[in-house]
Amino acid sequence: NPTPVTPTPLEVCDDDLDGGTFDDGFATFVLTDKDAEIIDGEPDVSVTYYETFAQADTGTSALTSPWVNTVPGGQVIYARVERDVPPGILACYSIVELELIVVPLPDAPDANFIDPMFECDDDGDGLVEFNLTLNDPFVLGTQDPIDFAPITYHESLADAQAGTPFIATPEAYLSAGGTTIWVRLESLDTGCYRITSFGLVTGVLPGIGSANDLFLCDDEIGGSTLFDGLSTFDLTVNTLEVTLGDPTYSVSYYANAQDQIDDNPIATPEAYQNVVSPVQEIFVTVFGADGCPANTSFLITVHPNPDLVPLTPYVICDPDSDGFAEFDLSLLDVELSGGNPDYVVSYHGTEANALSGSLALGLPYTNDDPYNDSVWARVEDITTGCYSVIEVLLEIRDLPAATQPAEPLRLCDDALADGFTVFDLTVVEPEVLGTLDPLE
Repeated sequence: NPTPVTPTPLEVCDDDLDGGTFDDGFATFVLTDKDAEIIDGEPDVSVTYYETFAQADTGTSALTSPWVNTVPGGQVIYARVERDVPPGILACYSIVELELIVVPLPDAPDANFIDPMFECDDDGDGLVEFNLTLNDPFVLGTQDPIDFAPITYHESLADAQAGTPFIATPEAYLSAGGTTIWVRLESLDTGCYRITSFGLVTGVLPGIGSANDLFLCDDEIGGSTLFDGLSTFDLTVNTLEVTLGDPTYSVSYYANAQDQIDDNPIATPEAYQNVVSPVQEIFVTVFGADGCPANTSFLITVHPNPDLVPLTPYVICDPDSDGFAEFDLSLLDVELSGGNPDYVVSYHGTEANALSGSLALGLPYTNDDPYNDSVWARVEDITTGCYSVIEVLLEIRDLPAATQPAEPLRLCDDALADGFTVFDLTVVEPEVLGTLDPLE
Protein backbone atom coordinates (compact mmCIF):
# COMPACT_ATOMS: atom_id res chain seq x y z
CA ASN A 1 0.00 0.00 0.00
CA PRO A 2 1.06 3.63 -0.47
CA THR A 3 2.67 5.35 2.52
CA PRO A 4 1.13 8.82 2.61
CA VAL A 5 1.99 11.51 5.16
CA THR A 6 -0.73 12.87 7.42
CA PRO A 7 -0.86 16.49 6.30
CA THR A 8 -0.94 19.63 8.37
CA PRO A 9 -4.33 21.29 8.56
CA LEU A 10 -5.48 23.18 5.49
CA GLU A 11 -6.35 26.64 6.71
CA VAL A 12 -8.39 29.06 4.63
CA CYS A 13 -9.69 32.48 5.55
CA ASP A 14 -13.45 32.79 5.73
CA ASP A 15 -14.78 33.97 2.38
CA ASP A 16 -18.00 34.58 0.52
CA LEU A 17 -17.16 32.54 -2.57
CA ASP A 18 -19.70 29.97 -1.48
CA GLY A 19 -22.47 32.51 -1.90
CA GLY A 20 -22.69 33.15 1.83
CA THR A 21 -21.05 35.84 3.92
CA PHE A 22 -17.56 36.46 5.19
CA ASP A 23 -18.49 35.51 8.74
CA ASP A 24 -20.50 32.30 8.34
CA GLY A 25 -17.65 29.84 8.99
CA PHE A 26 -17.68 28.50 5.44
CA ALA A 27 -14.85 28.85 2.96
CA THR A 28 -13.64 27.46 -0.33
CA PHE A 29 -10.79 24.94 0.01
CA VAL A 30 -8.47 23.99 -2.85
CA LEU A 31 -7.98 20.42 -1.65
CA THR A 32 -5.36 19.62 -4.28
CA ASP A 33 -3.03 22.09 -2.57
CA LYS A 34 -2.29 19.23 -0.12
CA ASP A 35 -1.52 16.58 -2.76
CA ALA A 36 2.25 17.04 -2.68
CA GLU A 37 2.44 17.08 1.11
CA ILE A 38 0.40 13.88 1.38
CA ILE A 39 2.29 11.99 -1.36
CA ASP A 40 5.62 13.21 -0.02
CA GLY A 41 7.40 12.29 -3.26
CA GLU A 42 6.10 8.76 -3.52
CA PRO A 43 5.82 7.84 -7.22
CA ASP A 44 2.91 6.30 -9.08
CA VAL A 45 0.20 7.31 -6.61
CA SER A 46 -2.74 9.69 -6.82
CA VAL A 47 -4.94 11.42 -4.20
CA THR A 48 -8.69 11.81 -3.99
CA TYR A 49 -10.73 13.35 -1.17
CA TYR A 50 -13.89 12.26 0.59
CA GLU A 51 -16.19 13.74 3.17
CA THR A 52 -16.39 10.54 5.25
CA PHE A 53 -14.08 7.68 5.98
CA ALA A 54 -16.61 5.19 4.60
CA GLN A 55 -16.68 7.02 1.29
CA ALA A 56 -12.89 7.10 1.20
CA ASP A 57 -12.73 3.41 2.01
CA THR A 58 -15.06 2.49 -0.84
CA GLY A 59 -13.75 5.16 -3.17
CA THR A 60 -17.23 6.58 -3.81
CA SER A 61 -18.50 10.19 -3.96
CA ALA A 62 -15.11 11.80 -4.27
CA LEU A 63 -15.02 15.51 -3.59
CA THR A 64 -14.23 18.01 -6.31
CA SER A 65 -11.65 20.69 -5.68
CA PRO A 66 -12.22 23.50 -4.84
CA TRP A 67 -14.73 22.42 -2.22
CA VAL A 68 -16.76 24.28 0.43
CA ASN A 69 -16.85 22.78 3.90
CA THR A 70 -20.22 21.65 5.18
CA VAL A 71 -19.56 22.11 8.90
CA PRO A 72 -19.17 25.75 10.05
CA GLY A 73 -15.63 26.57 11.12
CA GLY A 74 -14.10 23.51 9.46
CA GLN A 75 -14.09 19.70 9.60
CA VAL A 76 -12.04 16.58 9.01
CA ILE A 77 -12.17 14.99 5.57
CA TYR A 78 -10.26 11.99 4.25
CA ALA A 79 -7.58 11.66 1.59
CA ARG A 80 -7.34 8.31 -0.24
CA VAL A 81 -3.93 7.67 -1.73
CA GLU A 82 -4.09 4.97 -4.36
CA ARG A 83 -1.32 3.25 -6.26
CA ASP A 84 -1.68 3.75 -9.99
CA VAL A 85 0.61 0.91 -11.29
CA PRO A 86 0.66 -1.91 -11.88
CA PRO A 87 -3.05 -1.88 -12.71
CA GLY A 88 -4.99 -4.41 -10.83
CA ILE A 89 -8.49 -5.42 -10.06
CA LEU A 90 -8.03 -4.37 -6.45
CA ALA A 91 -5.96 -1.24 -6.29
CA CYS A 92 -3.83 -0.74 -3.25
CA TYR A 93 -4.62 2.42 -1.22
CA SER A 94 -4.14 4.12 2.12
CA ILE A 95 -6.34 6.78 3.85
CA VAL A 96 -5.21 9.76 5.95
CA GLU A 97 -7.17 12.52 7.63
CA LEU A 98 -7.06 16.12 6.45
CA GLU A 99 -8.29 18.80 8.84
CA LEU A 100 -9.94 21.78 7.22
CA ILE A 101 -9.96 25.00 9.27
CA VAL A 102 -11.90 28.16 8.41
CA VAL A 103 -9.92 31.03 9.88
CA PRO A 104 -12.09 33.96 11.02
CA LEU A 105 -11.42 37.32 9.46
CA PRO A 106 -10.62 40.39 11.56
CA ASP A 107 -13.74 41.88 13.09
CA ALA A 108 -16.02 43.93 10.89
CA PRO A 109 -15.98 47.71 11.45
CA ASP A 110 -18.08 48.88 14.36
CA ALA A 111 -21.33 50.81 14.17
CA ASN A 112 -19.50 54.14 14.00
CA PHE A 113 -17.88 53.31 10.66
CA ILE A 114 -18.34 56.31 8.38
CA ASP A 115 -20.18 55.36 5.22
CA PRO A 116 -20.56 57.46 3.27
CA MET A 117 -17.83 59.90 4.20
CA PHE A 118 -19.08 63.41 3.48
CA GLU A 119 -17.13 66.61 2.93
CA CYS A 120 -18.09 70.01 1.57
CA ASP A 121 -16.41 71.61 -1.42
CA ASP A 122 -15.37 74.79 0.38
CA ASP A 123 -13.75 76.53 -2.57
CA GLY A 124 -16.03 75.24 -5.33
CA ASP A 125 -13.20 73.75 -7.42
CA GLY A 126 -14.85 70.34 -7.63
CA LEU A 127 -12.20 68.60 -5.49
CA VAL A 128 -12.46 67.90 -1.79
CA GLU A 129 -9.82 66.70 0.64
CA PHE A 130 -10.95 63.65 2.62
CA ASN A 131 -9.25 62.29 5.72
CA LEU A 132 -9.86 58.59 5.13
CA THR A 133 -8.04 57.70 8.36
CA LEU A 134 -11.03 58.99 10.31
CA ASN A 135 -12.31 55.45 9.80
CA ASP A 136 -9.21 53.84 11.36
CA PRO A 137 -10.61 53.53 14.90
CA PHE A 138 -13.89 52.17 13.58
CA VAL A 139 -12.14 49.61 11.37
CA LEU A 140 -10.21 48.35 14.39
CA GLY A 141 -13.05 48.58 16.88
CA THR A 142 -11.99 46.88 20.12
CA GLN A 143 -9.17 44.90 18.48
CA ASP A 144 -5.57 45.55 19.51
CA PRO A 145 -3.80 47.41 16.68
CA ILE A 146 -0.53 45.61 17.53
CA ASP A 147 -2.06 42.42 16.09
CA PHE A 148 -2.58 43.92 12.66
CA ALA A 149 -0.64 45.27 9.75
CA PRO A 150 -1.07 49.00 9.10
CA ILE A 151 -4.52 49.80 7.76
CA THR A 152 -4.46 50.60 4.06
CA TYR A 153 -6.94 52.32 1.76
CA HIS A 154 -7.35 51.45 -1.91
CA GLU A 155 -9.05 52.81 -4.98
CA SER A 156 -10.28 49.43 -6.23
CA LEU A 157 -11.31 46.07 -4.81
CA ALA A 158 -8.56 44.34 -6.78
CA ASP A 159 -5.95 46.64 -5.24
CA ALA A 160 -7.34 45.95 -1.77
CA GLN A 161 -7.26 42.20 -2.34
CA ALA A 162 -3.67 42.39 -3.55
CA GLY A 163 -2.73 44.82 -0.79
CA THR A 164 -1.10 47.10 -3.33
CA PRO A 165 -1.09 49.75 -4.59
CA PHE A 166 -2.56 51.65 -1.69
CA ILE A 167 -3.37 55.34 -1.20
CA ALA A 168 -0.15 56.93 0.01
CA THR A 169 -1.68 59.87 1.89
CA PRO A 170 -5.07 58.71 3.09
CA GLU A 171 -5.25 61.59 5.58
CA ALA A 172 -5.38 64.06 2.66
CA TYR A 173 -7.05 62.28 -0.23
CA LEU A 174 -8.40 64.48 -3.00
CA SER A 175 -11.58 63.34 -4.66
CA ALA A 176 -14.47 64.78 -6.63
CA GLY A 177 -16.78 62.45 -4.70
CA GLY A 178 -19.13 59.83 -6.04
CA THR A 179 -16.43 57.18 -5.68
CA THR A 180 -15.82 54.09 -3.54
CA ILE A 181 -12.84 53.43 -1.29
CA TRP A 182 -11.81 50.00 0.03
CA VAL A 183 -10.09 49.68 3.39
CA ARG A 184 -7.99 46.58 4.22
CA LEU A 185 -7.32 45.26 7.74
CA GLU A 186 -4.90 42.30 7.83
CA SER A 187 -4.14 40.05 10.81
CA LEU A 188 -0.43 39.55 11.42
CA ASP A 189 -1.17 36.22 13.09
CA THR A 190 -3.33 34.55 10.44
CA GLY A 191 -2.70 36.62 7.34
CA CYS A 192 -6.45 36.88 6.88
CA TYR A 193 -7.74 40.28 5.96
CA ARG A 194 -11.07 42.01 5.85
CA ILE A 195 -11.92 44.46 3.10
CA THR A 196 -14.69 46.98 3.67
CA SER A 197 -15.90 49.59 1.22
CA PHE A 198 -17.33 53.02 1.84
CA GLY A 199 -18.41 55.87 -0.37
CA LEU A 200 -17.11 59.40 -0.73
CA VAL A 201 -19.70 62.12 -1.17
CA THR A 202 -19.09 65.82 -1.73
CA GLY A 203 -21.47 68.68 -1.07
CA VAL A 204 -21.57 72.21 -2.40
CA LEU A 205 -21.77 75.40 -0.35
CA PRO A 206 -25.13 77.16 -0.53
CA GLY A 207 -25.36 80.43 -2.41
CA ILE A 208 -26.31 83.10 0.09
CA GLY A 209 -27.22 86.77 0.16
CA SER A 210 -25.97 89.66 2.29
CA ALA A 211 -27.41 90.33 5.72
CA ASN A 212 -28.52 93.82 6.70
CA ASP A 213 -27.06 95.60 9.70
CA LEU A 214 -29.73 96.15 12.37
CA PHE A 215 -30.31 99.26 14.48
CA LEU A 216 -32.50 99.75 17.55
CA CYS A 217 -32.97 102.45 20.14
CA ASP A 218 -32.17 101.49 23.71
CA ASP A 219 -35.25 99.69 25.03
CA GLU A 220 -36.74 98.28 28.22
CA ILE A 221 -37.43 94.75 26.93
CA GLY A 222 -36.10 91.81 28.92
CA GLY A 223 -35.56 93.79 32.10
CA SER A 224 -33.20 96.35 30.59
CA THR A 225 -33.50 100.12 30.98
CA LEU A 226 -33.70 102.95 28.47
CA PHE A 227 -30.12 103.95 29.18
CA ASP A 228 -28.15 100.70 29.63
CA GLY A 229 -27.15 100.17 25.99
CA LEU A 230 -29.13 96.91 25.73
CA SER A 231 -31.90 96.17 23.27
CA THR A 232 -33.71 93.07 22.05
CA PHE A 233 -33.26 92.30 18.35
CA ASP A 234 -35.12 89.98 16.00
CA LEU A 235 -32.13 88.57 14.16
CA THR A 236 -34.37 86.37 12.02
CA VAL A 237 -35.39 89.36 9.90
CA ASN A 238 -32.17 88.54 8.04
CA THR A 239 -33.11 84.92 7.37
CA LEU A 240 -34.86 85.70 4.11
CA GLU A 241 -31.97 87.96 3.08
CA VAL A 242 -29.24 85.34 3.56
CA THR A 243 -31.19 82.34 2.25
CA LEU A 244 -32.43 84.25 -0.81
CA GLY A 245 -35.78 82.65 -0.07
CA ASP A 246 -34.59 79.05 -0.51
CA PRO A 247 -36.79 76.97 1.83
CA THR A 248 -34.28 74.10 1.86
CA TYR A 249 -31.72 76.23 3.70
CA SER A 250 -31.50 76.51 7.48
CA VAL A 251 -29.87 79.37 9.38
CA SER A 252 -28.08 79.61 12.73
CA TYR A 253 -27.02 82.84 14.44
CA TYR A 254 -24.05 83.11 16.80
CA ALA A 255 -23.05 85.73 19.38
CA ASN A 256 -19.35 85.53 18.49
CA ALA A 257 -16.90 83.84 16.15
CA GLN A 258 -15.92 81.13 18.64
CA ASP A 259 -19.54 80.13 19.15
CA GLN A 260 -19.81 79.75 15.39
CA ILE A 261 -16.73 77.51 15.34
CA ASP A 262 -18.15 75.46 18.23
CA ASP A 263 -21.64 75.44 16.64
CA ASN A 264 -23.19 76.97 19.76
CA PRO A 265 -26.03 78.98 18.21
CA ILE A 266 -28.21 81.63 19.84
CA ALA A 267 -31.21 79.77 21.24
CA THR A 268 -33.82 82.48 20.56
CA PRO A 269 -32.57 84.60 17.64
CA GLU A 270 -36.01 86.16 17.27
CA ALA A 271 -35.56 87.87 20.67
CA TYR A 272 -31.83 88.36 21.20
CA GLN A 273 -30.50 90.95 23.66
CA ASN A 274 -27.04 92.20 22.72
CA VAL A 275 -24.13 91.42 25.05
CA VAL A 276 -21.74 93.99 23.55
CA SER A 277 -22.73 97.66 23.41
CA PRO A 278 -23.21 99.75 21.41
CA VAL A 279 -22.11 97.65 18.40
CA GLN A 280 -21.92 93.84 18.25
CA GLU A 281 -21.09 91.56 15.33
CA ILE A 282 -23.49 88.67 14.80
CA PHE A 283 -22.15 85.63 12.95
CA VAL A 284 -24.38 83.62 10.64
CA THR A 285 -24.13 80.11 9.20
CA VAL A 286 -26.44 79.08 6.38
CA PHE A 287 -26.71 75.33 5.89
CA GLY A 288 -27.62 74.02 2.45
CA ALA A 289 -29.85 71.04 1.81
CA ASP A 290 -26.84 68.70 2.08
CA GLY A 291 -25.62 70.32 5.29
CA CYS A 292 -22.74 72.31 3.81
CA PRO A 293 -22.32 75.70 5.51
CA ALA A 294 -21.72 79.19 4.17
CA ASN A 295 -20.82 81.94 6.64
CA THR A 296 -21.49 85.65 6.85
CA SER A 297 -22.03 88.28 9.53
CA PHE A 298 -23.74 91.58 10.25
CA LEU A 299 -23.72 94.29 12.91
CA ILE A 300 -26.36 95.14 15.49
CA THR A 301 -26.21 98.64 16.96
CA VAL A 302 -27.98 100.12 19.98
CA HIS A 303 -28.50 103.87 19.61
CA PRO A 304 -28.75 105.88 22.85
CA ASN A 305 -31.89 107.78 23.75
CA PRO A 306 -31.55 111.50 24.58
CA ASP A 307 -30.64 111.79 28.24
CA LEU A 308 -33.01 114.36 29.74
CA VAL A 309 -32.70 116.18 33.06
CA PRO A 310 -35.96 117.02 34.91
CA LEU A 311 -36.91 120.67 34.58
CA THR A 312 -37.99 123.05 37.31
CA PRO A 313 -41.63 124.10 36.92
CA TYR A 314 -42.31 126.74 34.28
CA VAL A 315 -43.89 129.60 36.27
CA ILE A 316 -45.90 132.54 34.88
CA CYS A 317 -47.52 135.34 36.88
CA ASP A 318 -51.16 135.93 36.08
CA PRO A 319 -51.95 139.62 35.67
CA ASP A 320 -55.72 139.12 35.80
CA SER A 321 -55.71 136.35 38.41
CA ASP A 322 -57.97 134.03 36.42
CA GLY A 323 -55.55 131.04 36.62
CA PHE A 324 -54.85 130.91 32.88
CA ALA A 325 -51.90 132.16 30.85
CA GLU A 326 -50.02 131.63 27.61
CA PHE A 327 -46.79 129.61 27.86
CA ASP A 328 -44.07 129.96 25.24
CA LEU A 329 -42.84 126.38 25.59
CA SER A 330 -40.15 126.92 22.96
CA LEU A 331 -38.19 128.79 25.63
CA LEU A 332 -37.49 125.33 27.12
CA ASP A 333 -36.03 123.89 23.90
CA VAL A 334 -32.40 124.72 24.61
CA GLU A 335 -32.55 123.38 28.15
CA LEU A 336 -34.20 120.14 26.99
CA SER A 337 -31.92 119.58 23.98
CA GLY A 338 -28.75 120.70 25.69
CA GLY A 339 -28.08 122.70 22.56
CA ASN A 340 -27.62 119.55 20.43
CA PRO A 341 -28.53 120.55 16.85
CA ASP A 342 -29.60 116.95 16.07
CA TYR A 343 -32.32 117.07 18.73
CA VAL A 344 -35.84 118.24 17.89
CA VAL A 345 -38.26 119.15 20.68
CA SER A 346 -42.03 118.91 20.50
CA TYR A 347 -44.72 119.26 23.17
CA HIS A 348 -47.80 117.10 23.69
CA GLY A 349 -50.85 117.08 25.88
CA THR A 350 -50.44 113.47 27.06
CA GLU A 351 -47.61 111.01 27.60
CA ALA A 352 -49.14 108.67 25.03
CA ASN A 353 -49.11 111.37 22.38
CA ALA A 354 -45.51 112.24 23.25
CA LEU A 355 -44.46 108.60 22.92
CA SER A 356 -46.18 108.28 19.55
CA GLY A 357 -45.06 111.73 18.39
CA SER A 358 -48.64 112.67 17.52
CA LEU A 359 -50.83 115.73 18.14
CA ALA A 360 -48.09 118.21 18.97
CA LEU A 361 -49.32 121.29 20.82
CA GLY A 362 -49.42 124.66 19.11
CA LEU A 363 -47.40 127.51 20.58
CA PRO A 364 -47.96 129.50 22.64
CA TYR A 365 -49.82 127.03 24.82
CA THR A 366 -52.65 128.07 27.12
CA ASN A 367 -53.06 125.79 30.06
CA ASP A 368 -56.19 123.63 30.34
CA ASP A 369 -56.33 123.43 34.10
CA PRO A 370 -56.21 126.66 36.15
CA TYR A 371 -53.05 127.50 38.00
CA ASN A 372 -51.41 124.02 37.71
CA ASP A 373 -51.03 122.01 34.52
CA SER A 374 -48.45 119.81 32.77
CA VAL A 375 -47.44 118.91 29.24
CA TRP A 376 -45.08 116.25 27.87
CA ALA A 377 -41.94 117.14 25.95
CA ARG A 378 -40.57 114.74 23.32
CA VAL A 379 -36.88 115.13 22.44
CA GLU A 380 -35.97 113.17 19.31
CA ASP A 381 -32.55 112.57 17.73
CA ILE A 382 -33.23 113.14 14.04
CA THR A 383 -30.14 111.09 13.02
CA THR A 384 -31.30 107.88 14.77
CA GLY A 385 -35.01 108.39 15.44
CA CYS A 386 -34.43 107.64 19.13
CA TYR A 387 -36.33 109.82 21.59
CA SER A 388 -37.09 110.45 25.25
CA VAL A 389 -40.15 112.03 26.83
CA ILE A 390 -40.41 114.02 30.03
CA GLU A 391 -43.19 115.78 31.89
CA VAL A 392 -43.02 119.58 32.13
CA LEU A 393 -44.87 121.16 35.04
CA LEU A 394 -46.64 124.48 34.44
CA GLU A 395 -47.58 126.83 37.27
CA ILE A 396 -49.57 130.11 37.24
CA ARG A 397 -49.31 132.53 40.14
CA ASP A 398 -51.53 135.53 40.84
CA LEU A 399 -49.86 138.96 40.97
CA PRO A 400 -49.62 140.35 44.56
CA ALA A 401 -52.49 142.74 45.50
CA ALA A 402 -50.40 145.87 46.25
CA THR A 403 -52.03 149.00 47.78
CA GLN A 404 -51.65 152.34 46.05
CA PRO A 405 -50.26 154.90 48.56
CA ALA A 406 -52.89 157.50 49.39
CA GLU A 407 -50.52 160.42 48.99
CA PRO A 408 -47.46 161.11 46.90
CA LEU A 409 -44.11 160.93 48.67
CA ARG A 410 -42.98 164.54 49.05
CA LEU A 411 -39.61 166.05 50.04
CA CYS A 412 -38.30 169.58 49.98
CA ASP A 413 -35.62 170.41 47.44
CA ASP A 414 -32.14 170.50 48.88
CA ALA A 415 -29.76 173.44 48.92
CA LEU A 416 -28.90 173.02 45.30
CA ALA A 417 -32.47 173.89 44.33
CA ASP A 418 -32.08 171.78 41.17
CA GLY A 419 -35.28 169.72 41.43
CA PHE A 420 -33.46 166.57 42.49
CA THR A 421 -33.18 165.00 45.93
CA VAL A 422 -32.83 161.56 47.60
CA PHE A 423 -36.06 159.71 48.49
CA ASP A 424 -36.24 156.81 50.98
CA LEU A 425 -38.80 154.68 49.21
CA THR A 426 -38.89 152.06 51.96
CA VAL A 427 -40.97 154.42 54.07
CA VAL A 428 -44.03 153.57 51.98
CA GLU A 429 -43.50 149.79 52.12
CA PRO A 430 -46.00 149.20 54.94
CA GLU A 431 -48.66 151.16 53.05
CA VAL A 432 -47.95 149.32 49.75
CA LEU A 433 -47.98 145.88 51.40
CA GLY A 434 -51.11 146.57 53.30
CA THR A 435 -52.29 143.20 54.62
CA LEU A 436 -49.64 141.24 52.66
CA ASP A 437 -47.05 139.29 54.65
CA PRO A 438 -43.64 140.84 53.86
CA LEU A 439 -42.03 137.42 54.38
CA GLU A 440 -43.92 136.09 51.35
